[in-house]
Amino acid sequence: DFLKQAQCPALLAGCGIRKAGGEAEFNALIDLLQIPVLTTWRAADLIPDNHPCFAGRPGSIAQRGANYTQQQADLLLIIGARLDLPQTAYNHRQFAPKAKKIIVDIDANEIGKLDMPFSLSIEADAKEYICALHAKLQEHHWQKSNPNQFHQQNWLTQTLAWKKQYPVVLPEYWASQEQGVNTYCLIDRLSELMDEGDILVPGSSGACAEITMQAFRFKSGQRVLNCPGLGAMGFDLPMALGAAIASNGKRVVCIAGDGGIQLNVQELATMKRLNLPIKLFILNNQGYGSIRNTQRNYFDGRYVCSNEESGLHLPDMIKVAAGYGITSYRLHGNAEMRSETAKILNEPGPCIVDVVTP
Repeated sequence: DFLKQAQCPALLAGCGIRKAGGEAEFNALIDLLQIPVLTTWRAADLIPDNHPCFAGRPGSIAQRGANYTQQQADLLLIIGARLDLPQTAYNHRQFAPKAKKIIVDIDANEIGKLDMPFSLSIEADAKEYICALHAKLQEHHWQKSNPNQFHQQNWLTQTLAWKKQYPVVLPEYWASQEQGVNTYCLIDRLSELMDEGDILVPGSSGACAEITMQAFRFKSGQRVLNCPGLGAMGFDLPMALGAAIASNGKRVVCIAGDGGIQLNVQELATMKRLNLPIKLFILNNQGYGSIRNTQRNYFDGRYVCSNEESGLHLPDMIKVAAGYGITSYRLHGNAEMRSETAKILNEPGPCIVDVVTP
């Protein structure tokens, strides 16, 4: 009934759908509903970016078109998403303020934590809920009986127009004459070149997580393994090892920071010993960028152990790679990155790439 009444509905999909084993049922549901679909970072690989219903990934660090869709919707169906603080921009009351909100979560206590009104709160397994909703829609011949079908089709067209109008990677990023590789351009190029079936492992926090999850364009069959919200530096390399082993040798592309990689740098020995097909792109911004930003913005530029000048020493990763006997590259600018990335991805076995960023 809520779906029939809505002129601008949207569906926000979370990782609970995958944990329930409901990926196929989810895709069948959205093919039937034909409404805009948004995803959390944890669920980013549930739907390819080129799907005709995909409207983006909203949040406080997010795609602009996706936020327009979320904030303008008159109905938001939330399945398996916990609505953490970055997802809601630390402002529960202004989250999808025009929408009647329906939330589906297996744990009623998680719903109870949220300081926002819901028209329906459904304690249920995501897959079971999706199957039940799909059956009900079919029973009512949804595509023929939907009284707001015309409005909803126009609304879907509008959300896709916003997605196109507000791209994450802008032409001026590629045209910039600034020294170093623009990280948005790096992720744009990897999106272009990575194959279906590849695995993406972003770091836990900072540019390696936030820019990657804004700018990457997922293809059908790709997986992302991330830990947004935990901020556990050092997560990236061990997760990449696990992904390569558990997937029986699929190619893994890992985006790490030059600071975070040091927390488990010894695992390069495992990567080399097992000859794992991991392409480790290390964003070299000469220290802890997020910590530098905090120290600059909130502590009057009193830098402590966040860059070379304030007591931090980080090793040259090309020399580290040589010590472990791992093939390595250093990329200094966008043009070099564009020309070399395909060769890097096709290197047999492990590879370390030192990406010099502004």
